[in-house]
Amino acid sequence: ASGWLNFTKIQEQGFKVNISGYGSVQLGGSSYGNSDVLFANPSGATTLKVVPEDGCKLVSVKLNGTAVSVATDGTFTIPAGSTIGTIDVEFTATPFTIDNPDGGALKDQIVAMCRTPNSIRVLKVTGKMATKDWNYVRNNLTMLRELDITQTDVKNLPEQVFQDHQNISAVHLPSTVTIIGNSAFYNCPQLTIVDGCEQVKEIG
Repeated sequence: ASGWLNFTKIQEQGFKVNISGYGSVQLGGSSYGNSDVLFANPSGATTLKVVPEDGCKLVSVKLNGTAVSVATDGTFTIPAGSTIGTIDVEFTATPFTIDNPDGGALKDQIVAMCRTPNSIRVLKVTGKMATKDWNYVRNNLTMLRELDITQTDVKNLPEQVFQDHQNISAVHLPSTVTIIGNSAFYNCPQLTIVDGCEQVKEIG
């Protein structure tokens, strides 16, 4: 019985990491994501580091509900003696906007702005979306979390355009969309928002 009690006490120790957005918390050589538990030094202060993903930035860090100061290098400290609680970290993705007036230039404009496909989390496109652009979204923007095409004239969402995309969580469509192609959103485990579907008459 005493062994089980000690095990239970161990399970109750540690800081639960709650992350909103895209990034992680590092302690030594280990990286912690949302819902992970990390263990602070019980006999001294513990220095942690917040690391945003590419194209993202830190908004805030809270220790047990209280905002803490974060150095310019992303480090902050858990005081000595603190061994249990929560670490709440908020990151935000920097929106990346492309004006594509004639369609077909999405890839070229991203390259011209010295951005790599994997660094883009939130993308807004204005103008047009040609087949070439959709192919680039499907095959190259694998880390994309949010796509806003509300200021385009897209009428048909291509079939399978987001199929098996493991990171997309929100797609904002223009009111001009009337057709959503077959399996456009099939097997998108993170997808929670698709808006602008008021005029959609056909879903493949």
